[in-house]
Amino acid sequence: MTILAHRGARLDTSCPLCRSELETPEHLFRSCEVIQHIWRSLSLGIQSMANPTVSFIRWLADHISYLHRSSSTGFSYLLYFFCILRSIWLTRNSIVFEDNKLEPERILHLAEALHLSHSRLPSLRLDDV
Repeated sequence: MTILAHRGARLDTSCPLCRSELETPEHLFRSCEVIQHIWRSLSLGIQSMANPTVSFIRWLADHISYLHRSSSTGFSYLLYFFCILRSIWLTRNSIVFEDNKLEPERILHLAEALHLSHSRLPSLRLDDV
């Protein structure tokens, strides 16, 4: 949204989840108070704001690497991490474009459904990719 606003579009650039900060990828996926609560509620070991000076891209790369190495279930954890990110984005879009209300538990339910549907695909080893 901030990119479109910089190009002259008249848009609300506040975060659609918390309505208190400017919406940026860093805020939406990491520092938004709603999203911080989501990350803390999971058992993935994701600390969204452990080092707030790290860029979003570095944070993302570090967690991908961490989850890949974490255990024999690393791929499942990595898949779930991506499902959380995707469900945050889908929830954000449903609020912005469909005027839906924020339901934080919807993010978790959607992530679980995405994870379950992708877990049924033939298994891949990360070394094969």
